[in-house]
This record gives sequence, structure tokens and C-alpha cells, in this order.
Amino acid sequence: MSPQTTAESIARQVETARERLENIFQRAQGTREGRALLDEAMQELSTALEELRVTAETLKTQNDELAATRSLVEAQRRNYQELFDLAPDAYLVTDPAGVVQQANHKAAALLGVREDFLAGKPILVFIPQHQRRDYREMLARLDLAPYWEFELELQPRQGEPFPAAVTVSIVRQNLASGRQVIGLRWLIRDVTKQKRADAQIRSQVNRLTALGAINEAITSTLDLDTILDFLLAKIDDFFPYPIVVTVRLFDPETRTLEPRFCRNINAAEWHDSASRTMGARRPRRSAPTRPWLSPTFRATRGRAGRSFTANIVSFLRSPRR
Repeated sequence: MSPQTTAESIARQVETARERLENIFQRAQGTREGRALLDEAMQELSTALEELRVTAETLKTQNDELAATRSLVEAQRRNYQELFDLAPDAYLVTDPAGVVQQANHKAAALLGVREDFLAGKPILVFIPQHQRRDYREMLARLDLAPYWEFELELQPRQGEPFPAAVTVSIVRQNLASGRQVIGLRWLIRDVTKQKRADAQIRSQVNRLTALGAINEAITSTLDLDTILDFLLAKIDDFFPYPIVVTVRLFDPETRTLEPRFCRNINAAEWHDSASRTMGARRPRRSAPTRPWLSPTFRATRGRAGRSFTANIVSFLRSPRR
């Protein structure tokens, strides 16, 4: 029973008691039985007041229960609102067309827009042009599944686009109303760090695989050209672009660097250029007479003012014959 219905019931009872009392007083006027009628009126009034007292107590009990229920509902609402606002992932509530109705703090930070400014904006404005067609096709297929999981790029108001893992849950009407889609719930995670970590793991696996293949190639053949070709092919896998590699070997008899192998360059032109620059190498006076090992080698300055190398922690040099 609602408070409004209870109040109307009490009002009707009061009005009925008043009408009954007025009727008794009218009957008591001008008759010998007035005293008896007044006693009857008092009895009727007492009965009506008792009924009103019982009704008032019932109403008070109902109001107390309603107030307690309302407090409980309000506490639960605040609890769920805090869970929504302070969730570690971005949450959006939209209509079936993807227009934002509610956003939490993480979503606002991720998209670079305040929560109150996000309301009323379509998610489409945060999706790059090349992925908007896929987004529209997903919205058109909402009825086919209870939820969707996919990845797309999101473009915040300021900053670079970032990869996001998105889960969209479908909110429907009840069965009696036709189960129509009435809203969408979006869970969005920035997976930039995960993508970077996956790329590093793949790169490390590729390096280990390449090193294993190189070791197998070196132990399976003694042909230098075959080993160089395989080694440089594996080195190419470590770079996102082709690299130019040339190999010259020192001939102790002619004391020249002879071209031996090249990759990603015109071999004929390179050999021709190498033949014009070949000449006898004058031995340096500082050439060592025995092998020299430095376990804590660091880059040093040459005579031309340039470093010999970098990122080397050990160095082994053998004497020329």
C-alpha cells in the first residue's frame, strides 16, 4: 500500500466519522432521547478515534519501513556509483547509437575529456577515420550476440592514438517488452604496454631462434660464403628495413682487403669500387706482437676525433703475421 493510498483512506475514515457525528447531533435535537443519542455519538466517536489511531500506527510503521528501504537503496546507489567512478578501467554507458550517457573518471582521463563534457558525445568522434566503418558495422550487428570483444584505435582529444581492447555488453528490455536493445555498456583498456611487451617477447624469441639457426649453420658447413649469406639473412630479420652489408677479408700475402661478400647492394659496382681502392696496407708500428684482451673495454677517441666503437664491454685483438 502506497503512502498516498493510506492517506486517502484515513481522510475518508475521518470524513465518514464526522458525517456520522453530525447526523447523531441532528437527531438528538428536540427529542427526549437526546441524552441517549449523545451517548451513542460519544461511543461512535470513540470507535472512530480508535480506528484512526490504529490506522495512524500502521501508517507510521509503513513510513518507517519505507524510509529504511530508501536509505538502503540510496547507500547501494552510492556504492555502485563509487565503484563505477573509481574503477581502474574506463567505463562508458551509451544508447544503442553509441552516444555517451555516463562516463567514469578513467574514461575521461583516457579520452582527454571531462566526464560531464563526455555526456552527449558519440564514441565515433574518438575513433580514427580508417576504423569508423568497422565500428558502424559492429553497431549494426548488435542483435547477433550478448556482448562483443574487439580491438581498435582510439584518438583522444589531445595526444597520440592508442590501441584499446574493448568489450561491449548489450542491455535489453525484458521479455514482455520485446527484448529490444536499450543501451550499451563499454569496458575500455589501453593495451599499449601489453602490445609493447608482446613485441619485445617476439623480438627476443626471434633473436634466440636466429642464433640457434646461425649456430647450426656454422657447425654444419665450412663454406664461408654460405655461412655469411645465412648469417646476414638472419641479421636482416632484426631490422624493419633492409641493411647494406659488405665484407672484405685481409690477404696477408698481398696485404690488401679483398672484397668477399655483399648484400642489398649491386655486387658488380661494389667489386669495381673495391678494386679501385685496394692497396697495400702499411703495418703500424704499434701493432702488438701478442694477443691482447681487455675485459672492460670502453670507446676511446681516435686521431680523427671519432670513437672507434660504442656499446662494447670487452675487446680481443690478435697480432698480424
